Amino acid sequence: EFGSEIIGGGFDDNRFETMFAVGLKGTEINHENEILELIFSTLKNLVDHGIEENMIKSAVNSIDFKLREANFGGFPKGIVYNIQTLTSWLYNSDPFMHLKYDKLMGKINRKSKRRYFENLIDKYLLNNNHQSIVLAAPKLDLEKKKEAKIRKKMRSLKASMSPKEIDLLVQRTQELQEMQIMPDSPEVLDKLPSLDLQDVDVKSEQFPLDIKKKSEPKILFHDLFTNKIAYIQIGFDALSIPREQIPYLSLVGKLVLGMGTRRHSYTEISQLLGIHTGGIRSWHFTSASVNDYKKVLSHIFFSGKALMGKLDHLFDIWEELIQEHDFDNTKRLIEIIKSTKADMEDSILSSGNHYVLSRLYSYQSPLGQYNELSGGVSYYSFLSKLLVRAEKNPGEVAEEFKKITQSLFTKENLLMSITAPENDYRKIEKRALTLTQKLSNKKRPSVAFQLNTTPSNEAFLTASSVQFVGKGANLFELGMEYSGKFDVLNSVLRTCFLWDRIRVQGGAYGSQSSFDSLSGNYGLVSYRDPNLTETLDVYDQISGYIENLDISDKELTKILIGCAGRLDQPLSPDRKGSASMVEHLTGKTFELKQKRRDELLS
Repeated sequence: EFGSEIIGGGFDDNRFETMFAVGLKGTEINHENEILELIFSTLKNLVDHGIEENMIKSAVNSIDFKLREANFGGFPKGIVYNIQTLTSWLYNSDPFMHLKYDKLMGKINRKSKRRYFENLIDKYLLNNNHQSIVLAAPKLDLEKKKEAKIRKKMRSLKASMSPKEIDLLVQRTQELQEMQIMPDSPEVLDKLPSLDLQDVDVKSEQFPLDIKKKSEPKILFHDLFTNKIAYIQIGFDALSIPREQIPYLSLVGKLVLGMGTRRHSYTEISQLLGIHTGGIRSWHFTSASVNDYKKVLSHIFFSGKALMGKLDHLFDIWEELIQEHDFDNTKRLIEIIKSTKADMEDSILSSGNHYVLSRLYSYQSPLGQYNELSGGVSYYSFLSKLLVRAEKNPGEVAEEFKKITQSLFTKENLLMSITAPENDYRKIEKRALTLTQKLSNKKRPSVAFQLNTTPSNEAFLTASSVQFVGKGANLFELGMEYSGKFDVLNSVLRTCFLWDRIRVQGGAYGSQSSFDSLSGNYGLVSYRDPNLTETLDVYDQISGYIENLDISDKELTKILIGCAGRLDQPLSPDRKGSASMVEHLTGKTFELKQKRRDELLS
């Protein structure tokens, strides 16, 4: 009721002096005392009355699962462990202490039954004299006032300089600009260590895929060693959802996981997930297909993981969430919508390049427009209006989401992707089929999504002193036939031309040359850019750059190795299973994947 979202990040141990931070965003200055009272009274209540046993079990098990799984997605474990060692090694402590968690977790488990966490809160949070209260409030026209102050300072500085000093400053500026555009000499570049093409594997990795069942549900199985963990993705085809309801899809997963059920509150569901599983997350998968770049694929997925010994708990929670989710807690409904909107506001300011690309793509293909409606600037506009409606008539909004889940959660729409060893499959399949039988038999026709916009030049104003500048087109519509060689050209543009012109010379923080090989969507976008027309002029010079491209064999080899590296990212078992599923859904065969790799390396 005081703000839109909790902020602060909690415990931070990335420096010698650790800290704990908590706060609220989207609030008013006059709520300061009430917010502080809420924070400290909540902490004191935990100390005085104790922390719920299930809350402690959930938190401890979640951290224990995460440590033992050591799943860092596409990030190499060695790099993660190296970074972790620095948080202690830099301060003359044991660099390997972060890997010695087994005894420590056992110790925490034992101590947690004797007010361990309550005592920590009392000592380090409530009775800690080293506290700071930070209040950040917007100030009207602050950026304009800063700019005016700088201009005044520059005018004063220029007035104090002699003509000779001004000429010297101009000369130094020209020297700097010349240095910025001057390429490194071959002698300097040769000193950098590099790989050779012979170090690159010419064969693509083939992910395991076995279609165990073709319908109701379709089951994809990926036979991989997972250290006794079952990774399961339950997906629902969303193409039966009509165009006007597409923006709702991105919230469905959050509401199902975050609003509770008829049997358990959302906090109780969260605790059950923490106690018995490695968690469930939702995500919205969209894509074009290999055979039809104008076709839109759309699935709402719930990805879960658990030790095989806890498999039944995972499916019990899944069945309850899918069958008994409850959207009637209107206060919680408004909280989730408000929090999602607040997250997106932060994201637009910090990752505006993502939204520029989304907007560009929305004019280029059906997939681009679909993604804009469910995750771009258009989606933000939808959230703003939805929040107003929810605050006025939450019951009506809740009913709309109920109708969508009724359309989604059917046997016909169900897809399961299972990653585990073969000897665990039958046990997982048994629970998967039990879940399926509890779903609705209703059948709803798919709705073909068509592109219905006309490209236009547009700009969106934000409270920022920098810009994200983009330009693009659908290359398939222009007659392009995709080859792996295009990835090489795209890398040349990104790492050579755009880097030099947009970042080094233009002063932007970065730039992208982004291409979706399934939809044909192509976009150029700068990141935190002080320029506008200058950047657009650079984009227009790309064709001339390509026509006159002269690149050495050594530089080309480096680019080829970089392209291959993006194809060969280290993947954990669950990510391999997910990649295999996506390849199947989009029609990307191993033969096609190998063909693209051969084209790239040739």
